Amino acid sequence: MHKIQARLLLALALASGVAGAAPPLALSAQNGVTVLSGTVAGWALGARGLAFSESRGPLTRGKVDAGGAFQIALPTPAQLGGLTRKVGDLYDVVGCDDQPSDFDISGREAELYWLPQLSVQKARPNPKAPYERGEVYNLTADGQDELRLLYSSAYTTIYVNVSCSSFGSERSVAYDLKLAPGWNMVLDRRGNSTDVRNAPSSLQTRWLYGVR
Repeated sequence: MHKIQARLLLALALASGVAGAAPPLALSAQNGVTVLSGTVAGWALGARGLAFSESRGPLTRGKVDAGGAFQIALPTPAQLGGLTRKVGDLYDVVGCDDQPSDFDISGREAELYWLPQLSVQKARPNPKAPYERGEVYNLTADGQDELRLLYSSAYTTIYVNVSCSSFGSERSVAYDLKLAPGWNMVLDRRGNSTDVRNAPSSLQTRWLYGVR
């Protein structure tokens, strides 16, 4: 019971801390489930079905209306069974072998899961119809970072800073994360290099749809 309460409190804290600064983004607790809602800028595809999908099929389903307003439940820990990976397994190797690196990782047994972008169902009313190629995603106002949700089963900190030559070009990998149990908001820098860090409490973002 204490773990459930902690996750709900985290969801409410995230909602109050980020949604106030970025009105299109909101997390709320409904009947013990964390729900994501927002409005897609420039939406013109009419009412559609949505899903957070994995190769084995949709984890959760939701809907977007003709005006672009949507609501969808986030996957529960039970639904993430078999999809999470331990922190130590994810960040010991980052693609820059035999290069100077800086690692500082605690809580290595914590299980992590990156929430995928929202898939949009085709116009046919069949719930098993394939999804469009485009996805719904969230970008900061300057377009440099994507706001994403990262699930952690326990408290963990991840600091990784590596630079190397990979496939004929310079590559850098940087993580600077302090994660709490439940869903965490993080910024993922767009581009060839990897730069992932906790999202600040004050942030302007917008929901977009398209093929990337």
